[in-house]
Amino acid sequence: MESEFLVFHWKHLSDDQSGLSAASWCAGATKTSCDLVPWLPLPVEKQFVHYKLSVPLRSGSSVYVTIQGRNGAGQNSNSTSQLLVIDTTPPSTGFVRVGKKQQVQYFQQNEHVTVTWGGIRDMESGINRYQWKLCYSSWKSKCISQYASVGTRSSLKLTNLALTPGVFYVIVVKADNKVGLYKEMISNVFAMDSSAPVPQQVYLDSGSQFQSSTVEVSAKWLPFLDPESGITEYQVCLGTKQYSCDVKEFQSFGKRLQANITGLDLNHTDSYHITVRAFNGAGLFVVSSSESVTMDTTPPLEARVRDGETSQDIDIQWDDSIIAANWDEFSDPESDIIKYLWCAGTQTGVCDVVPQTDVGKSLRVQKAMSPTMPSGLTVYITVIAVNGAGAESQGYSDGMTIDTTPPLATKASRMLTINQS
Repeated sequence: MESEFLVFHWKHLSDDQSGLSAASWCAGATKTSCDLVPWLPLPVEKQFVHYKLSVPLRSGSSVYVTIQGRNGAGQNSNSTSQLLVIDTTPPSTGFVRVGKKQQVQYFQQNEHVTVTWGGIRDMESGINRYQWKLCYSSWKSKCISQYASVGTRSSLKLTNLALTPGVFYVIVVKADNKVGLYKEMISNVFAMDSSAPVPQQVYLDSGSQFQSSTVEVSAKWLPFLDPESGITEYQVCLGTKQYSCDVKEFQSFGKRLQANITGLDLNHTDSYHITVRAFNGAGLFVVSSSESVTMDTTPPLEARVRDGETSQDIDIQWDDSIIAANWDEFSDPESDIIKYLWCAGTQTGVCDVVPQTDVGKSLRVQKAMSPTMPSGLTVYITVIAVNGAGAESQGYSDGMTIDTTPPLATKASRMLTINQS
């Protein structure tokens, strides 16, 4: 941009002895030159000049104005102005930041709102002052306050703003240069959140109140709710009581909805709780704790497994179309038995005749076989007991042999007995 006018003023010229006979002025890029405006006459009584330039001056140009007065004795006296810099441009655009980051910021009720700005330059005339005002982000022309000057400071700490929770605001900063030109800049959006998040239930990832691993514990949860500023972070800890962190202190899991706490050394039969702490954008938090999980590191105690349907174990079975077995109740003093699995095979612990099958808490099974089993086949039953922590123990029958053939008949010899008297 260019300047078409040169404007300047001075104090009244005078000469107490012989008076002024004439006056003139010129302008130049240096103190001793008149290369911009040649010498022009000047009425001696005048104190102000508004001159239109034949060649406009570009912003940033340097100008010196020299006034010359001649007295009645014909003597001349010159007076040169200080450097005048032509400034036709407003300050450059910088940044205005509310809070620590150039993104949406949330503040707690009565918390100080910090505002900083920078990167604003005016190479010609410099910054004269900064002004600020508070406006709605969705309607920046509608402001809550009028411009207030802070001089040349580049930061603010605002208190008692009386912000409405959930409403978004901006700070508008105006930079004025020394010729009255200005630039307005708008901050990032911010709001007040006066309420903590709404907690959700924390669930043990195992789905059981018992577990066998003593080196890690896992949990998951539904998203905690915060309609104003949202959830920014979840932290998780482990303790011997609800809302306690006496085993493992809080550690961050970001925005994930599950956590696996590792590197533990938990005790058999002891109970533990996972506590989740959720933070919102304003730094407010809420905690929620899980039910207990109890360590059970021992498998169930084995019990006797019998072939057949009765409490008397059988070794031979003539029926080739059915496999039956029963067993005594396995025991687990810590977490109890939650289910049994069984199978049948041609060797102990093998399941090549009947695959592994869940029978719940039943203590007996019977399965029809199709096709039927060959005579002479020996079948072994395997029973697997599972406790509440997921640990298993196995019991085995001593086997039964399928025999569907009758005994072989042989001829009997007649024996003659002689009675001697």
